[in-house]
Amino acid sequence: MTMLMFCFLIFLCETAFCQLAPSAGFQRTVVFIKRQSYPSQYVFLRGGRNDGSPIPIRHRVKPTIGSDSRYYDWSQGDNNLDWDAQENGQWNFKSFQKPGGTPLMWTTNVQGTVNVTKDGAGYTPINTMGPHYWMMDVDMDCNKTDDGWFQLKAFVVHGEKNDYISWNGNNGEWERGVEQTTCWGDHKKFSGVNNHVAKCGAINVFTYGEGTPCVVSKSFGDPLLG
Repeated sequence: MTMLMFCFLIFLCETAFCQLAPSAGFQRTVVFIKRQSYPSQYVFLRGGRNDGSPIPIRHRVKPTIGSDSRYYDWSQGDNNLDWDAQENGQWNFKSFQKPGGTPLMWTTNVQGTVNVTKDGAGYTPINTMGPHYWMMDVDMDCNKTDDGWFQLKAFVVHGEKNDYISWNGNNGEWERGVEQTTCWGDHKKFSGVNNHVAKCGAINVFTYGEGTPCVVSKSFGDPLLG
């Protein structure tokens, strides 16, 4: 290799080329599930491809309060959206409370002392709809989806706030099967599927246990259900 060619390769790697190439398939993907809840009740997502295969994800939110946030702990080591409760290497909260899948953040459109950036729950400007919208905000590998689409279902875990010992991420409530009808925006339906169907690289809004109303919007600036 000539010195000129070597210098040219170094130049490419100092630009965005080498940095972006490994992540070209990853796009920001948001899922909201509207599900009214009470303290000590937490909502997780399980899902994947049409054949059940997992989809790689990277959690975007890192709450600044760290391990005082359940979401912070549960999101550590959660590298895939899959149909299992806890991945190998996925953290427990306070070493005891096991996750029930990919953790969601309880969100509201009302500003207050609690917010997603700091606490992993509360106010976020992405939510323009109201309280009790549980949110997944990740970068997802769209190349590992079914032509840009994937399936999901919510899983709700119940437990006392400080009852770390009896908590088990496998003990909870599956969202019932839904027949997803036409959503506002883009729409995709797999035949014979009773799960929500969401779009990678988009913002998706669903209601727990219901096929409608739903939103699949490519633009993060579009108005939603509010």
